[in-house]
Amino acid sequence: MSGWPLICPAAGVPSHFTGDAGGWGATVRLTKPVKGYPHAGPDDANLSNAAAFDGLLGVPGAKLRQKIYLQACDDPKVGLKKGLPTTLPAGWVPFAAQGGTLTISAKPPVSFTPNGDQAFLAFVTALEAQLGDGYELSLWQEEDQSQFGFTPATYAAYAGHYTSLFLTAASSAKLVLNLALTAPSDGSSEQTVVATIQACAKVPWSKLLLDYYCTSWRRGGRIENALAAADALNLPVGIGETGAAASNMPFDRSAWESFCDYLADLFRARRAAGRDNAQIMYWMGSAASGSGANWLLTDDEKLPGVLRLARVATGAS
Repeated sequence: MSGWPLICPAAGVPSHFTGDAGGWGATVRLTKPVKGYPHAGPDDANLSNAAAFDGLLGVPGAKLRQKIYLQACDDPKVGLKKGLPTTLPAGWVPFAAQGGTLTISAKPPVSFTPNGDQAFLAFVTALEAQLGDGYELSLWQEEDQSQFGFTPATYAAYAGHYTSLFLTAASSAKLVLNLALTAPSDGSSEQTVVATIQACAKVPWSKLLLDYYCTSWRRGGRIENALAAADALNLPVGIGETGAAASNMPFDRSAWESFCDYLADLFRARRAAGRDNAQIMYWMGSAASGSGANWLLTDDEKLPGVLRLARVATGAS
């Protein structure tokens, strides 16, 4: 139930902003068995696992929004056919058909070639035909952590090139800027994120999603300046991934509660001021280092914090 009054944008907030809550989501990506989840395997957007996650929280999310991670076409083991598939993986179409939206990270070639451009356009055409409105696309999610060495300027050129191709087949409403934000000493610091947002000012993104974990917060990473940079471009802002850990730092319940309060307070204040939020998506996987700390299980001590974020994301009181 919504507990929010009619929202009037604050001074300096564009009149088309309405204080949108953005919505809740969760990526449940399990490559090995986890208790309480019926499926372990390589296929993404598994609806059985999504239903298990949503049932645990009692809040729809994982069946509504999940992230998909495609491999880099420039990896010799991947190439264009696997990195930009036109026959979509098995779970994608059923997920979109039941009303869900996939945030797909594609990583087309860093060097522009006719073959690469053709493969990317064929991929987008397949997304349009098979998923319809059930997807949005980010170009190299977490580019600031890429092994291919993007700078804000080179990433802006990369995004601009593939955006021009994307717009020949699809709407800019489906384009997402998705950056990692970690500690001040890292390559994906808030300073780098702000510089990337500003460098990409001419790319018609529909929103900014930050991949931001409690471990980054514990190491001093904060997101207020990134939010301000996005606000300057009238971009709704959300969280593309969050959880207890994106590293092997041990879980700390007190830090987790403080982190969830920090995010909840920021996004609640944005909405109260009339700014539009984008979705907040929890990340539960079993592939990356530290990811076991992000599993959400029955009676899990992370549940109260996750529920607070879900309520903020859905506009519940």
